[in-house]
Amino acid sequence: MVNRLKGAMGEIVYPDQTCGVPGRRVADSLALIRGTIQYITDRNIRAALVCLDQEKAFDHVSHEFMERVLQGFGLGEWFSTYVRIMYTDSSVQSWTGKDPQYLVWGTKSSAKSWNERLAKVKQKLGFWSLRHLSIEGKALVLRNGALPVLQHVTQAWPLLANVARAVNSMVFHFVWHSKMDRVKRTVMHKEHCNGGKAVPDIPTILRAFFVCGCVRITLMNENKDHSAYRVFRFFLLPVWRRLGWDKWENATMFNWDLPWYYKETEKFVVEFGLNCVTPSLWNPRTIHRLIRSRDTTEPVSDLPPATATRVTQLVTNGEVVSREACHRMVHNLLRDYTDKDNKECEKEEEL
Repeated sequence: MVNRLKGAMGEIVYPDQTCGVPGRRVADSLALIRGTIQYITDRNIRAALVCLDQEKAFDHVSHEFMERVLQGFGLGEWFSTYVRIMYTDSSVQSWTGKDPQYLVWGTKSSAKSWNERLAKVKQKLGFWSLRHLSIEGKALVLRNGALPVLQHVTQAWPLLANVARAVNSMVFHFVWHSKMDRVKRTVMHKEHCNGGKAVPDIPTILRAFFVCGCVRITLMNENKDHSAYRVFRFFLLPVWRRLGWDKWENATMFNWDLPWYYKETEKFVVEFGLNCVTPSLWNPRTIHRLIRSRDTTEPVSDLPPATATRVTQLVTNGEVVSREACHRMVHNLLRDYTDKDNKECEKEEEL
């Protein structure tokens, strides 16, 4: 019955209702709330945001009322009969409600949300630090353990500069077990084929998630009846116009004064030169791969660039496995920069 009802949910439920409706995202509702608060704040409009939630609504709703609703939606006698059978001899309780709780949403909400998530990531990485993981193992933990925790916030807020610095410090302290970096961070972010260790660049990935969400809602959203679509276009239309992704519409209202959290979108696109990427390709995985594809192979002294690239490819593909088989670059690429490997290298140099 649930699967049958899912096919009709998008037709009978109001477009602004996103939770529980296939094809819709709760992030759209968050963006609608954020944009509405920004609009009334900029214009000094007195307003209130009221959020009502009925406790255990499914258990407390009147059976007779629910049956009339099913008939009004035209779901058919067969569906209504089975729902009636499920509720036979079940009791109905009255709902008295609770004291209203007020929602506070301001500029400090962003910092608070990020700090809460950073605390969870720090706890998670602290647990994994007790294990003797390789660089590749730590990169896997960062990618599959830390990133999803932080990714959740990007549905509502962009990455703050101080949060980005805190994330980077946390990541590389986890990698090195020290505040001192043994290899440049830009090198560590590169893929193995370019002489790096493929440590995820979490700040860049989080920035990409937020910008891709803005592009999806305004330029690729099929649910244009949702109020979030109109709110996003009101704020972001000048940005898309400057990037050549959209055109002016006389019937569409827009805002020249861009909120601070939307300024990140244009900044990110210009910083990485992504204005030539069509909106249909804007998903976080594609954008991150495009950014990483621009990385160059790390240079090696005494080796031409082409030779260094070839050696790196051989080591990455496992075609060269002996530490003494090639240039000392092979030795560095095969090394895992852990304390154990460092001690072995010191012994080799002494010999």
